[in-house]
Amino acid sequence: FFGSLDFNMADPTGDVDFRRTPSLVSPKHPVRTLVFSTRGVSPRERHLIKDIRQLLPHSKRENKLDEKHKIRGHIKELCEGNRCDSTVFFENRKRKDLYMWLSMVPQGPSIRFHVLNIHTMKELKLTGNCIKGSRPLLHFDTAFESQEHLKPVKALLNRIFGTPRYHALSKPFVDHIFCFFWFDNRIYFRNYQIVDQEISSREVERSLMEIGPRFVLNPIRVFAGCMGGKTVWANKQYITPSKMRSEMKRKRADPEKYHKRKEAQARRKDYAKTGKLFTKKDGVEDVFRKEQ
Repeated sequence: FFGSLDFNMADPTGDVDFRRTPSLVSPKHPVRTLVFSTRGVSPRERHLIKDIRQLLPHSKRENKLDEKHKIRGHIKELCEGNRCDSTVFFENRKRKDLYMWLSMVPQGPSIRFHVLNIHTMKELKLTGNCIKGSRPLLHFDTAFESQEHLKPVKALLNRIFGTPRYHALSKPFVDHIFCFFWFDNRIYFRNYQIVDQEISSREVERSLMEIGPRFVLNPIRVFAGCMGGKTVWANKQYITPSKMRSEMKRKRADPEKYHKRKEAQARRKDYAKTGKLFTKKDGVEDVFRKEQ
């Protein structure tokens, strides 16, 4: 199903040998990732897309895509025109729900996520910092190896978020790390700065400081093709946001609302006929009435 995508592919950022050679500096087929979205994204979602572009030096931007286009075929054309072999595509639905597509172009595979709990770098204002264009290390939870359906997810995240060696726009530094944690059937993304504090001439204390952004990915489906195709894996526990909102609305609804409305309509009709306001008798209206 997955073509040339290797699940056991080594981390491209693991080797930090930055000796550049002419054949590797200017490859015939450069690795690029097209990062863009549909129209209608909120300001917070737009800032998240901007943060991801800054974190991926091998990314390339494109204008927002109109939902009237056929997304699958149009994205392939845009990637081929920009010489990109992968894409991170954000799809907004009903101006409320944000979905992320990770796909290899043109053969696939592709994964669709529901993006939750978005916090941008400007919103968090954390103390961590890193050089723009530096290559990140990638850390994955042990669940990505123990669970079979997460292996293609790990391979695709590794391929897209890992900056290739000797990339023309990358800096020869490794000063931050992308962490992907699997918890509650969701993927939690964190970005940390690697801080080395020299204690003595022979001792260095290493710590992590969070940079941002933060977001949670709820996997929906894994497809064999680019932006679709045959379903390889589907999340049976996934519930659409529209269904969740309808369930919450139903729980908050007043069960006596219909009867109250009908009683109000009856009172209005009686008032129109008699000119007197109809009130429901409760049996105590004559208790304090004075005797004539």
